[in-house]
Amino acid sequence: MVVLPLVNAAIKEGVMTTQLGAPMQDRRIGTVLDGKFNIHSKIGEGGLAVVYRGTKISTGMDVAIKVVSSDFSSKHGKDMDEAAVWGREARTAAQVSHVNCVRVVDYGQTEDGEVYLVMEYLDGKDLEELVGTFTYGEMIDLFVGVCDGLDAIHAKDIVHRDMKLSNVMMVTDHRGVCTPKILDFGLAKFLDPDKRDERDHQTMMGKVSGTPEYMSPEQGYGKDVNHRSDLWSVGIMLYCMLTDEVPFTGDSALAVMMKVIGEPARSPREFDSSIPPLLESVVLKLIAKKPAQRYQSAVELKQELLAIRDEIDCDAKPNGLAQMSETGQLAAVSDSKPSSKPANITVDWEA
Repeated sequence: MVVLPLVNAAIKEGVMTTQLGAPMQDRRIGTVLDGKFNIHSKIGEGGLAVVYRGTKISTGMDVAIKVVSSDFSSKHGKDMDEAAVWGREARTAAQVSHVNCVRVVDYGQTEDGEVYLVMEYLDGKDLEELVGTFTYGEMIDLFVGVCDGLDAIHAKDIVHRDMKLSNVMMVTDHRGVCTPKILDFGLAKFLDPDKRDERDHQTMMGKVSGTPEYMSPEQGYGKDVNHRSDLWSVGIMLYCMLTDEVPFTGDSALAVMMKVIGEPARSPREFDSSIPPLLESVVLKLIAKKPAQRYQSAVELKQELLAIRDEIDCDAKPNGLAQMSETGQLAAVSDSKPSSKPANITVDWEA
């Protein structure tokens, strides 16, 4: 499913619970959005938006509909310009047509002022749910697909700015072929200032947007970012796939970013010496502090991954994760969401 990372595990599809425990039906379910989409049920909810499953009336196509939440609107008032900019930037992602990117179907604003984004509905699991299930060869294959998707995004002069495990979904088609899909273009933006909305700045209203554990040093500084910032985030994703840990953690977004900016990451092989050195080298180059020291394009990263594929044991898994997967401990760890793992929310903090 195309979902926002859930911030309330108690939410069931289509029903939310009050503080007293009594079910409360979401007011949008069973309604028609903007005369074009039937809303059937709730998939998930984040700080900025609510995601629903629905159908496009004209074609019967299954869709996922992201609507800026009324809670966000009421709490942020004048900052709704920020939500509008998010919507416009998300619409730019509709220009990206690639098998490794979720397809954007529509975008609009209702008469009541609700901003919404409509995407194809996907049935699958995100990478965060699948940590520990992949061999090294499968990891390389899926990250090659991620590189292809990112290359298509970057070719449109767009930076995703929120690459993370929960924003890549593995979808299996009718032939049994599994394909990674890049999701959630809510923070995507054009590199070319002439293509941006006049109010859309990298540090809008003095804030830095992103998921701190995955943000690059330059993103944390509030500097202009380019495609190499997305590649840093891909490095964090691969690091986590190998170790089940993110390299930088903290009690707050600011604490995390101070480590991202000022501290070196632990070597993945410190967690598990069985991790191939060639694969570790890829990760460490991706998360180099200086953009010039990273891979300079998704294509370059893809070529490196393909080159090392024949040099490592592609049928092996990281030892620690393989043992956890076999004993069922990985699922238990995932369910408990320990504090050392990143919170699945996108935050804004004062730069």
